[in-house]
Amino acid sequence: MVRRRAERDTASEISEALASADDDRFRALADHATELVAEFDKNGRYLYASPSYRTLLGIEPTDLIGTFPTELIHPDDWHNSLDRFNDAVGAMGESNSIHRLRHADGSWRWFDNSGRAYRTAHGEMRFVSLGRDVTEQRHAEQILSRRLAAEQQLLELSRNLLSMDARQLSDALEESLAVAGGLAEADRALLVALHESPDEGFDVHEWRPTESKELQLEALPWLLRQIRSGRLVDCERLSELPPPAEEDRRMLAAHGLESLLGIPLRAGANQIGMLVFAAAGAPRAWTIEDITLLSLCADIFASSVDRLRRETALDDSRIQLIQAQKMEAVGRVAGGIAHDFNNLLMVIGGFSASLGDELPEGHPGRSDALEIEQAVSKASKLTEQLLTLSRRQLVATQRVDLNVTLEGLREIVSRLLGEDLSLRLEIDTELSPVEVDPGQFEQAVVNLAMNARNAMRSGGTLVISTRGRRVDVAEATRIGLPGPGEYAILTVRDDGCGMSDAIQARVFEPFFTTREPGEGTGLGLSIVYGLVRQWNGAITLWSQPDQGTTLRIYLPAVSGAAEPAAPPPPVQVVRGSETILLAEDEAPVRRLLRRVLSEAGYQVVEARDGVDALGVAEAHPSPIHALVTDVVMPRMGGVALARRLREQQPGLPVLFVSGHPLDRTAERTRDVILGSFLQKPCSPRDLLAKVRETLDAAVP
Repeated sequence: MVRRRAERDTASEISEALASADDDRFRALADHATELVAEFDKNGRYLYASPSYRTLLGIEPTDLIGTFPTELIHPDDWHNSLDRFNDAVGAMGESNSIHRLRHADGSWRWFDNSGRAYRTAHGEMRFVSLGRDVTEQRHAEQILSRRLAAEQQLLELSRNLLSMDARQLSDALEESLAVAGGLAEADRALLVALHESPDEGFDVHEWRPTESKELQLEALPWLLRQIRSGRLVDCERLSELPPPAEEDRRMLAAHGLESLLGIPLRAGANQIGMLVFAAAGAPRAWTIEDITLLSLCADIFASSVDRLRRETALDDSRIQLIQAQKMEAVGRVAGGIAHDFNNLLMVIGGFSASLGDELPEGHPGRSDALEIEQAVSKASKLTEQLLTLSRRQLVATQRVDLNVTLEGLREIVSRLLGEDLSLRLEIDTELSPVEVDPGQFEQAVVNLAMNARNAMRSGGTLVISTRGRRVDVAEATRIGLPGPGEYAILTVRDDGCGMSDAIQARVFEPFFTTREPGEGTGLGLSIVYGLVRQWNGAITLWSQPDQGTTLRIYLPAVSGAAEPAAPPPPVQVVRGSETILLAEDEAPVRRLLRRVLSEAGYQVVEARDGVDALGVAEAHPSPIHALVTDVVMPRMGGVALARRLREQQPGLPVLFVSGHPLDRTAERTRDVILGSFLQKPCSPRDLLAKVRETLDAAVP
């Protein structure tokens, strides 16, 4: 207000000097003024322009005399200035306005003008004005105004993103990028979110004009390296990009882009992505103030991405817990079914084998008995799958080199895929061994290959790769590993039909399959899941319809060299004459075992459970040389029976024969390991070999 009043006073003083025809006083004031001083006639023509026009606008004052300021005043400001001039002249009053004047170099300068109409001594109408250059002030006000508006937008953006749940947030990121692009005065904005695992890629959200093509980040290798390294990218012109970015330069130019700005996204100390802006056409220079403002914007997006990641990981953990509980429930059921089923198979297989042996050569019944035995063998494989699924199968692990195993499976998997599909192995030569069951691991790989084959109906490539990597606490928690550490990662990737979200949610469920009835049991991936969990590992799945499927198996790395596979020992049928106490609650199984042992020369004393066996042993007049017993029986099980008998006869050889799997975590299992164990169903040959082995091992 003080400055404005001083300007009005100066204008009044000049106009008074002019009105009094004191030319010397006017010249003294006007020629030495730092502001623009001008005098106009009643029509608005210049009668006088002060020397400051030369200083402030680069215009010779004499060139303005007799002209109208039409070309000098900005077109958007001309009508307002003219109206104020006419009002002041008509009312013989004052006029105040702010307008832009053209500099000789073509730029526009802002001036705050105060003017006043007066009459000369001869009664002629005149108008004198005083203009102060306020360009810098005006620019500062505009910058402040834009900054306040931008900060308000950032505040609203932050509120909106923070108020959304994870599902809404994922959909809103692209819309929010439009706000960020406007703040940056860019033509494109990309939010690149790196996955926690370095080999799992990244997610990209993009805002761009509707008519333009999507920018593929894979085609910008140099920019992707900058994103992973967390470096700021500030490039006003494509020509400024370094030589290694030649491929990026060509791709950006093909999209009509000229300038690039990338601001890293960080969550704590972790680099999680980048907020990228691109400008088309003319080069775009971002100032320090711009980068500071957009860095605040990047912080908002980083918080949103981090929250989305954490909430998604929490949802994944819930799903994994539900899946684990579901598998545990199925496992308990499967274990019970396997026990009863194995007993039935034991009876069927054992008696059919005995029947076949008794029939003469050429008798048609021998081939029937053989068919029964083969059916029993296939059925026993199914129970093994159920036990694997329930994680209750006997585990015989050893240190295995996955690379060697995969090379050994190359020909088998290639034949399995057929001529229309190709196989590619990508091996990490520095891979550490893992502790797995070699046969079960091969089964898992074959199961995964069969699933991939079914997904690639129109041809394609199956890629099986290995890689060693350290997994941190966050990643271990997210994917369900027992803890951080070094892991060997087996990746199986196909480019088949992929899976919908609904199918992915059930893909590890037992007996779930998308195939037609009769084409499969639906146990393939469930068995792989059970095996991996059994080996203290984890399995992850990524898939999109028409984009293929990627499965990753994480297995704990172990030290030392891989163990060579040992050939199975030959099974020999041997006879004996010792006395065997046989305890078995299933009468058909008990009859079969008694018959097999008796025919091999053993003296067999049988009992229907543990309590009965104690009485039989006490009443038997001669020594008992070995106990052959089921583990689970009514009244008293095999473990308790073995303990009681060993109190009376220390060192008594014990062979446990059970349809239940050997669970190394149960208390009774520790006692089982002290004796021999044979899984039902077993052949008469296997039974006799194990009995002989148990007896011989106990001889001093």
